[in-house]
Amino acid sequence: KLIIEPFGYKPKTYNLFFAVMNMYFFNAMVPRLGEVTRCAILRNYEKIPVEKSLGTVVAERAVDMLCFAGFLGIIFIVSSETYYQTYDAIQVELARIIGKTGTKTEPGFFMKNWKYIVFAIGVIGLVILFMFRKNKFIGKIYGKVISLIKGFWQGLKSTLLIKKKWLFVFYTFCIWGLYFLMMWACFFSLPGRGVTTDPAAPFVVMIFGTFAIMATPNGLGTFPAVVAVILGLDAFGGLDRPTGNALGWIMWGTQEIMILTV
Repeated sequence: KLIIEPFGYKPKTYNLFFAVMNMYFFNAMVPRLGEVTRCAILRNYEKIPVEKSLGTVVAERAVDMLCFAGFLGIIFIVSSETYYQTYDAIQVELARIIGKTGTKTEPGFFMKNWKYIVFAIGVIGLVILFMFRKNKFIGKIYGKVISLIKGFWQGLKSTLLIKKKWLFVFYTFCIWGLYFLMMWACFFSLPGRGVTTDPAAPFVVMIFGTFAIMATPNGLGTFPAVVAVILGLDAFGGLDRPTGNALGWIMWGTQEIMILTV
């Protein structure tokens, strides 16, 4: 809401809340689909152009990545050995789950470079539109494309236009702080099974669990396995695999139940 308001819109808080919940729901089925549906909902209910709200989504992700990088830096500074052990263990586990262990088929040229190919096609298409922009039909398409790019750029730089910057920083810390507390609370759900309640463990799970969430839709199957791998390391008490898996499913399951319910 703070990011959108500089554009002159006054969206209702409950519409924004449900748009975000809708985003999580659709991301559980198809990664990144939720970001699009969130923008579509805000267009329908608050008349906010998709390109502007999509730009604010990217701006939010940039802030999240900045926080994420900071947390990774904290883990590395406090214990670089734990950082490398955790990272290597997760890489091996994700490769095993996704089926990349054993004999691998080398991806082709297009699969390895599809992002660059799509970007190049977009640039070439824009150049062609610019060259023939005086044509009546092509000129309309060119105008719409430029309008979309401008709207997206405005949304992207929206974090710099926020009037209540310190409130934005405060909310950002609250989001990450509550996410950490939600993780930590789950560590008290299996008493007497060797589960540590040291806050360092849920902190590491919160950060490195992101890799699992990126690997599959909402971390389905991968998040509990990664939690078990992390807690199985000597640095976190060497918890047995079944208990680690159980704790991971509790963490993942409660979040999904909340999203589905809302």
